[in-house]
Amino acid sequence: MNIEQRLSSLGIELESISKPMGNYIPAVAAHGLVFCAGASCTINGEIQYRGIIGADLTPEDGYHAARLAAISSLAKLKYAIGDLDRIDRIVKVVAHMRTTADFVDHASVTNGASDLFVEVFGDAGAHARLSLGCATLPVNLPLEIEVVASLKH
Repeated sequence: MNIEQRLSSLGIELESISKPMGNYIPAVAAHGLVFCAGASCTINGEIQYRGIIGADLTPEDGYHAARLAAISSLAKLKYAIGDLDRIDRIVKVVAHMRTTADFVDHASVTNGASDLFVEVFGDAGAHARLSLGCATLPVNLPLEIEVVASLKH
């Protein structure tokens, strides 16, 4: 089963890429890697969650937001390389999340993205990762993820 078929079987439809919020492009392929710009919790360009995890949003909301961000990252990967079957593996995921000062469950929130990548790519979706909290994110987003993927030779 190819990646597009797997996405379809999971009920996932990739959105078209929305216009970046600044002077950058959604993803860049270089030297056998693809680097995605920050992705967040959008469906068809509309932000689905806003606020602070641990105050306005529960960790479960954060998990679902991270899953949506992973789907947005897949759309960015496809934008850069044309065919998701060219991906050898997801190499690294970095999650920046807006949380309360006492929030300590960053890992479970980031699992929303990690779980999605494993569902889509199997073992090749397992990756190195960093999850961290921050004070602010653009337009009151609860999180953004960065993704690096390697390409098949």
